[in-house]
Amino acid sequence: MQEYIKTDQQLHWLSKVLTKANRAFVPAKEDDSHTSLSFDSIGGRLFGRWINGPEGLVMLTLNLQKRAFEWLNEKQSILEEVAVPEKSMKQLEENVSRYPYSLKIKTDTFFSPLHFEIPGYGIESIGKDDLSDEGLQQWTFFRALANEACLEMLGYLQKDSEIRIWPHHFDTGLYAGINKGLGLGFGLAMMDSMVELPYFYLAGYGEGVNVSGLVLPGLSAGHWETTGPWKGAVLPLDRLSGKTYTEMVEDIRSFIREVSDWYMHITEKQP
Repeated sequence: MQEYIKTDQQLHWLSKVLTKANRAFVPAKEDDSHTSLSFDSIGGRLFGRWINGPEGLVMLTLNLQKRAFEWLNEKQSILEEVAVPEKSMKQLEENVSRYPYSLKIKTDTFFSPLHFEIPGYGIESIGKDDLSDEGLQQWTFFRALANEACLEMLGYLQKDSEIRIWPHHFDTGLYAGINKGLGLGFGLAMMDSMVELPYFYLAGYGEGVNVSGLVLPGLSAGHWETTGPWKGAVLPLDRLSGKTYTEMVEDIRSFIREVSDWYMHITEKQP
């Protein structure tokens, strides 16, 4: 799990480049979703968003196996490649910006600070062997599992929502509006001060949605967090370790079903 956590932090650090490209070249949205990313488990890539260029749509991606940023066109042909190893964040930003600059796209905004902080984790640059194969294998496995879990939750709720990686916290997640008084947020988060391991989370949001002081049901997998500013249910990844893939999926399904059912049931009783 330590390699996973280390890789999580390294990729979060690198995601700053993708986030800045989105912020600079994608039309802004009030909820900041224009800055969000996605994980392509087939190609092993972190994607930004499509950018309207003078020669058609382009997108900046991070190819995890190649340890390189790639500018792609709509056919996913590589237009420009920037290797990650041994480069500072400033060098990465400068190298990545050369392609849009060559298209005469203004890059001034690309270099300005983000309106939220992405931690540096003490990283100055990432060497060619720093992103370990073991860490990447674990990271891609669990982020692919998170993508699948999000899809299954949307199927269970019969709702539509984007499944994105939100660069502020670097969680793979979704938000689904259930009714006018309840929304559910679900995803896979990085290790933080609340849960000292990466974890799946599920929480309800809306006027009057509050788990404090209520008698909460026991969960087949995971537990409730109610003492801090964030309140909801969590399933730390160590609860899944040593299990088969099928057993992991069943635990996540139970977590989604039990927690979302409780939120929907409890809000039904509220005036």
